[in-house]
Parts: sequence; structure tokens; C-alpha cells
Amino acid sequence: HITPTVQQNQKTKLILILVLAFIIRLAGISSRPIWYDEAFSILISEQGPSAILNGTLAVDVDSSAAEEHPPAYYFMLWGWIQTFGNSLIAVRMLSILISLGIIFCIHQIAAHLFDPSTALTAAFISAILPFQIHYGQEIRMYVLLTFWLCLATLAFLKRQWIFFSVAAALAQYTHNLAAFYLIPLAFTPIFQKDWKTLRSLTLAGFASIILYSPWLIH
Repeated sequence: HITPTVQQNQKTKLILILVLAFIIRLAGISSRPIWYDEAFSILISEQGPSAILNGTLAVDVDSSAAEEHPPAYYFMLWGWIQTFGNSLIAVRMLSILISLGIIFCIHQIAAHLFDPSTALTAAFISAILPFQIHYGQEIRMYVLLTFWLCLATLAFLKRQWIFFSVAAALAQYTHNLAAFYLIPLAFTPIFQKDWKTLRSLTLAGFASIILYSPWLIH
């Protein structure tokens, strides 16, 4: 049993880890050079929904489309730009905040699987990993994909199937390779011989496919 005082201490430590992660990810965001894909993300997003759909839906080789991934990140970045502008610091701040969400999700996953101390350790490692820091600053969809997949994993562990369906669908709307994580996750109940969970997960999986089907048939 965890006392309220211990719970408060755990929350305080998690907040400090998130603050540390935020400070680390702020370093160099205005001086780090933009590469081609980041420039494309800004260009297509600031042009608005019609340009985003055209740039991600078009399959004509003579069209101006240069993106093969779904549009979820670009729509989010468009909304962000409308609110905070398209400066380098502003657009990178979106990825930084999503990265903090990943750290929180990792903490929750570890807390569910192990114990509070392990959860804090996992969150701290995620906060300082160079790989996480790099993509936590990048103006691309990879950090958003990771966030949705972490949410789907947490929903799976907590048997929250509606949230799983939504997170899985959003992950697929973010990156074409999302299924390569979601399919192995769906096989987990088979290895555990947990047939009740398998039935629920199968229904949730079909629900996520239905949510994603408009993109599949475009």
C-alpha cells in the first residue's frame, strides 16, 4: 500500500523529470539546422488542410506530392502554426511537448508493469536518451507516432479498449509503419493464452481498422 505522502513524492519526482526533459529539449532548437523533410513539414502544414490532403493523397507521379505518409501530424502542425506561428522555435515546441507526453506514458506503462521506482527510472532514462531528445526536437511525425503507440500500449495493459481503438487508429493516420508495432502487440494475448483479452482486443482491432478505413480506400 502506497501512502498519500509517498504518492505525492512520486508525483513531484515525475514533474521534476518532465521539467528536466523540457529543459534538455529546449537546448539548441533555434540553432539546429532544418533538413529537407522538416522544411517540407512546415511548408505543407502552413498551406492548410487542402494542401495537406493533396500532398498526402495524390498518387500521380506528375503531381507535386512529396509525402507518402498519412496526414495526422500535418493537420496537428497546421493547427499549431495557426495558434503559435511558424517560427522555428514555435514549430519545434510542438514536438517537444509531444515528447513530454511520451515520457509520461512510459512512466505509466512501467508503473503498471512494475513499481513506482522502476516507473521513475524509466521516465528518467527516456528524458535523457539522445535518441529521444533528437526526435523530440524534430519537425516530423515520428514523435507523434511514438506517443500514439505508447498510448495504445497503456490502453492495452489497462484493458481500455475504446482508447486502444482510437490510439491505434491515430497511430495509423500518423505513419504507415504503425501496424508493424500494433500487430505484434495484438499477438500478445495468444502467447499469454489469455483468450478473453484476445476476444476484446480483436474487436478493438477491428474498430481501429474501421476508423482507419477511409484512408485505406482513398
